[in-house]
Amino acid sequence: MIFFPPPVQPFARRLSSTSSSPSSAGPSNTTLPEAPTPSRSADFFNVRRPRSVLRRASEPVTSVIEAKDGLSGRPGSCRSMSTSLPPPILALTTTLRFPRQDHAPITTASLPTNPRPVVSTFAKITRQGFGALPLELRVRIFQYLNVTDVMRAARVCRSWKMLAYDGTLWSNIDVTPFYKNISGEQLLALGVAAGGFLTVANFRGCIQLTNHALRTLAECCPNVHTLQLTGCSSASSASIACFLGQATHLRVLDLSGLVNVSNHTLQTVAASCPELRKLNVAWCKNISALGIQAIARGCPKLTYLKINGCQHLDDPTMEALGSSLSILTHLCLASCTTLTDATLLSFLAATHGQLTHLNLSQCQRLTDEVLRHLATHATNLTHLELAGCAALTDPGFATLCARVQSLTYLDLEDCIAISDAAVRTISASQPNLRRLALSNCGEITDDAVTHLLTRGSCARTIEHLELDNCSQVTDAALATLAQHLATLPEDAAPIQAMASSPDSVSFFSSSPPVGSPSSAFFSPPSSSITSTHPPLNPPTKRKLSIEVYDCAKITEQGIREACRRAPPGKLRIKSFYSWRDARGRDDPDSDSDDEMPDADGGRTTAVGAAVAMAAAAAQHLQAGQLAARRRRAQARATQTDIGCIIL
Repeated sequence: MIFFPPPVQPFARRLSSTSSSPSSAGPSNTTLPEAPTPSRSADFFNVRRPRSVLRRASEPVTSVIEAKDGLSGRPGSCRSMSTSLPPPILALTTTLRFPRQDHAPITTASLPTNPRPVVSTFAKITRQGFGALPLELRVRIFQYLNVTDVMRAARVCRSWKMLAYDGTLWSNIDVTPFYKNISGEQLLALGVAAGGFLTVANFRGCIQLTNHALRTLAECCPNVHTLQLTGCSSASSASIACFLGQATHLRVLDLSGLVNVSNHTLQTVAASCPELRKLNVAWCKNISALGIQAIARGCPKLTYLKINGCQHLDDPTMEALGSSLSILTHLCLASCTTLTDATLLSFLAATHGQLTHLNLSQCQRLTDEVLRHLATHATNLTHLELAGCAALTDPGFATLCARVQSLTYLDLEDCIAISDAAVRTISASQPNLRRLALSNCGEITDDAVTHLLTRGSCARTIEHLELDNCSQVTDAALATLAQHLATLPEDAAPIQAMASSPDSVSFFSSSPPVGSPSSAFFSPPSSSITSTHPPLNPPTKRKLSIEVYDCAKITEQGIREACRRAPPGKLRIKSFYSWRDARGRDDPDSDSDDEMPDADGGRTTAVGAAVAMAAAAAQHLQAGQLAARRRRAQARATQTDIGCIIL
């Protein structure tokens, strides 16, 4: 035992020579002798200890160590030593003992003889691992994992499973990467675990989503504002209506291609979802004018409406859409074959002039009269798709371009009645045009193409031109374009690039829903739902892309010569011959990116890439077989007779 008496006063009092027990020893006023020595009586070691108090931390201390013989237990030597300890150490790690003094206060509570060490949080986490972290931090770490990794982590232990099914992890459920592998029970478990945290639910293609699961999710997830049920063919009309009836915060809804969607479903949406901004009911065969009118009256905040393939659009329905949807900016009426000039005029006359995106592809009953109506009532158009409208002619586009000069995307594919005059009108009046589709327009010649790309008002802004199956376009147009690009200064025409922008792809599709959802409709949670234009990126150098598939007068030699003449990185030509350069891209020394386009840009390109990959695999297999034969021959040559057979 260690005790620290005061340094000035003697640490022990005179012992009575007649005392034989600890009770006879007490405080006295006699003079104190010097420090005891081992020759003194053994009763010294049995004397009653003074009361424990805390010594002043600023004074030095003299420690007296009592020792006994380890074997016999008899008193051993007693020695004193002086040491100076820092105040914090004295206050935290020692118990000081000295006789009571009148000037020294006595503390009522003293520190324990063996205080427990102070363990830091870092040391605790290091010893106990991930489980020592607070719950909020563990959940935050799980948020950095993708869905597949979270599901794998749930199999580690019970505590990780509880973390994996924490509701804050599932505010956005997107089953696109694994919709074929997840079961209905797991899908329901995710939705129930998310509960009120779930805001974005993408169940695209989940045929395992049953009516029971959908009704259960309707009760557990009342805060969903983005819902996609495309391809969920197992869900009935009643269960879809049950979910939509409780999703009062819904703002984005995609029901495209569902046969079970009916007018009753649209009426439920109109009654329960007044905040709806985007609606996609394309190719829903069981909806009619009655359901669309209910949507127009009940969802006045709609900015995006897609009703492709609807065959029941009449004048009252279109007028209701134009008058009720005052902030509508995106309208897709592709493949609505019953749509006529008068029906569309009833919509345009009632609209409020906010329309910027319009798709009328495959509406074959439309004529030049529609273009005159658009020039009068839709002067803010930026995206216009008229693919397959074979009745449109050059005078109609002359009228349209005279009033509408803000187009950035124009699709005229299969407009077989237009000629070079329409292309010249477009090039002279559309300074912001970036993408133009002229595929299957057999009357287009080299003069119109070169005027568009070299002398038109959009020559510095156009980025993509489709000339598929334009039989009058030849290699001369490509050579002229390459020569023009070579004469431009290096820093000419910087453009404001737009990532995944509506300028790069069509906002709508005129065909039934196949593949991944449109980025324009089903936006990620981080982007604004009401935003009509994507964020701008820093200006980049312009790169012109031209598609010339199935052009009979375009040759491989002409394409290579044009790519050779054009400055590196400024011209990309997609053609039937593009796949041949897919093999050259594997060579690090090849410069195929500047000469020929990517292998993923067209219909025949994928086939060519597959052929190239098959040829490379066959060559690799043949080389492997040859090497194996050589090894077997070498082994036979070096084999020695060991007198046994090894099976």
